[in-house]
Formats: sequence, C-alpha cells, structure tokens
Amino acid sequence: MSNHSIQSKFYFWKKCLHASVLCILAIALSLSFSSSQSAWGQSEFFKLNWLTGQSAVNVSRIDHAGVKLDGYQLFVLAAPTFNQRFPLEQRVQGIEEELNRIANSNFEPNSLQVVSSIDPKSDQPVIAINDRYLMTVTTIDAQLQGRDPIGWANQIAQVLRDALVRARQERQPQFLINRGLIAAGIILIMLLGMRAIVYWQDRLKLKQETIEAQIEHTSPPYLDAVAVTDLEQQLNQKQRANLSDLQ
Repeated sequence: MSNHSIQSKFYFWKKCLHASVLCILAIALSLSFSSSQSAWGQSEFFKLNWLTGQSAVNVSRIDHAGVKLDGYQLFVLAAPTFNQRFPLEQRVQGIEEELNRIANSNFEPNSLQVVSSIDPKSDQPVIAINDRYLMTVTTIDAQLQGRDPIGWANQIAQVLRDALVRARQERQPQFLINRGLIAAGIILIMLLGMRAIVYWQDRLKLKQETIEAQIEHTSPPYLDAVAVTDLEQQLNQKQRANLSDLQ
C-alpha cells in the first residue's frame, strides 16, 4: 500500500466526518425551527395567496409592503404607485405599532376578538381588535391577492388572531424556557460533534502512522545512488572487455 493511497483514504474519512457533523447540525437546526413553528404552521398564514399571477391588477403599477409581527410577515398591503392619499409606509407602520402594543399587553387569548365588518361611510371592510379600529382593507389590497375585499378581510382577521395568540405565547416564561432548552440542546450536539471529529481524526492519524511504519519496516532495502553508479560502471567495463575479445 503506497503512501498516496493511505493519505487518500485518510482525507476521505476526514471529509466523511466533517459531512456527518454538518448533517447533525442541520438536523438540530431543523428540529429547532420546526418546534418554534409548530403552532404557527397550522394557521392560515401558509394558505395566503402571496402576489401570484392570479392578481386582477397590474403589479408593476402598484406599491406593496408586508405587515409584520415579531419578524413574521402576516399579509401584504397595496397602494397605487402614484397619487397615494395615505402613504403606504405610514399605513404599515401604524398597523404594526398597534399589533405590537396588543401583543405586549396582558390580553386573554380566549377573549381576543378580531372582527371584520363593513364601514358604512366608505363601504369598505374594516378590521377591529377588541372593538378598536386597526385597518381598512382596500380594493387594491384584495385585488392584489385575486380576492374580493370582504373575503380577504375575513382571511386577514383570522391571520391576525392567530398571530397575536402566538405572540402572546412566545412572551410567556415557559416558552422562553423551552426555547432556551432547545438552544442548549443544539449547542450540546455541536460540542459532541466537534469532539467526535477530533477523536476520529486522532484515530485515523494514528492508524496512518502505524501503516507507514509497517511499510518502512517490511519494504526491501533500496540501493543507494553510489552503489547503482558503481554497478553500471562495472557492467560497462565488462561489455567493453567482451567486445575486445570478440575483435
């Protein structure tokens, strides 16, 4: 077995170990993400029709911005690119501030009321949380999703309720403890993975050194350069002598 073959196997197993640890870390992160998303994953958030080709308006002629809570995008608001009576950014900011205020309050999830109704003055759907006005669902908001305003307002109301309940749960001490335990578990898996890499690297290195030592011990002695030169000179002299005898 040549040194090149030994080194190739050594580096092959080394890469395998690195890949194994990366897989372990990926699985750990996936479990963490899945656990943090389990409650939210059942909400209507994933059923929303985000900016698909089914829109009834020309998307290039309107501005749109997402409303977020705790970093999660809940839905999209829209407004004409030109002649905006109320800036889209201010509209999004006002809704997000109100949602954060409610999420940080000590509301009871079972008594949380998120209701959509028709405003008699504007004849457009409006959404209120616990009888407090939050937003108006415009025709463009709904058309951007390929929906009618009333149906889209009802969809948003359900999304808002799920998001607020989830935000409330994430602010509870038990949830924070669980999140800390998950983080600790991920760190532990990372440390164990790194320890496994070091352990197997040491074993492979020791095995490589052992094989190299066996090869050096069992391989036949090689002629050094001086001995080879002397042998060539003797052969040449013998050949010249044989030629002389033939002549």
